[in-house]
Amino acid sequence: MSVQEASGFVQCINHLPVSEFAFACRMISTAYRFDRCAKEPFRDRPLSVRRLSPDFRLCLREASRWGTESRLPTRVAFSCQDMRHMTLPPASIDLLCTFFNAAATLEPTLASLSSQTLADARFILVDDGSTDDSAAIARAFCDKDGRFALFANADRGRGKALNFALSQGSAPLVAILDADDLAHPTWLETACAVMDDRPDVAAISFERLMIGPGETADWTRIQPQATALTDVTHRLGRKNQLSHSGSCIRRDAMQAVGNYALNRRSHFDYDLWVRLGAAGFRLARCAPVRIAKRYHFGQKFAWSPGYFLSTFEVQRRAIRSLSDRPATDWLFALRDLARNFAKYPLQQWAVRRRGN
Repeated sequence: MSVQEASGFVQCINHLPVSEFAFACRMISTAYRFDRCAKEPFRDRPLSVRRLSPDFRLCLREASRWGTESRLPTRVAFSCQDMRHMTLPPASIDLLCTFFNAAATLEPTLASLSSQTLADARFILVDDGSTDDSAAIARAFCDKDGRFALFANADRGRGKALNFALSQGSAPLVAILDADDLAHPTWLETACAVMDDRPDVAAISFERLMIGPGETADWTRIQPQATALTDVTHRLGRKNQLSHSGSCIRRDAMQAVGNYALNRRSHFDYDLWVRLGAAGFRLARCAPVRIAKRYHFGQKFAWSPGYFLSTFEVQRRAIRSLSDRPATDWLFALRDLARNFAKYPLQQWAVRRRGN
């Protein structure tokens, strides 16, 4: 078989349905030695003779037989020389999911990713030092679906984990999903379509529904909606207008503002939106519900004076650099700050009582 035919094999699998695509990727990924916790992803590397396993010919022979029943090349006898210049097709979007001790919620989250209708996506999972079974759960999905890749972050911290995950991909679009949220099956497909139609927008997020601990999302109850965009760039001074989980961002825009800020302890998303807007990029909210946000009582790290002040600091920068109604936005920001400090004692009492 020629190198051109081998390259055609890879181009062909990129157009398969999701389940068939995952099967073909598993066939290829098991054909050479690859540590899924390595620092660099395999999809940007050409196959080399040194990385091929002894089961290489058998594995691809099985893929060839399976191809007779689909749209893959049939009865192909691969050789090491034929495959040395072959690379997997690039992804159209990189999904970033970082987690720390998320075993209780991670499996349904990854299952919602596995059901995504977009075939040419890549799911970059970063274990930020978990001590529970989170890594084992993620590894199981990597074994079942070729779109998943698991990495370990040696330098713990939310911002560092996000930037580390970002460095593992190269797709022009980046999507984010928290380790306890759920995604609609067409979330990534819709996001790519919207971003293709609106090259003037650098970041979008979708409407979301709220679910409690242990609940699942009933997507059949979601009514079809047009993917109309609402520009929120100049509204960031009033509050954080975009949900981080479920957002889709252009990689070049993120790189232009330095990706996520490492000197922060919170508000990584809000800070990123403000820096994008100040740099001249447009941000928008998209109408359809595509994310189920899981709410946990007592998880509100947001109920702390430091968090209130951090919110106000980002709002202050947004008002100064982006607001088209600064006086009104200052009133809202000061009102919210006063309300949060006034409610803080009651919120702490409620959390303690719930814990007892």
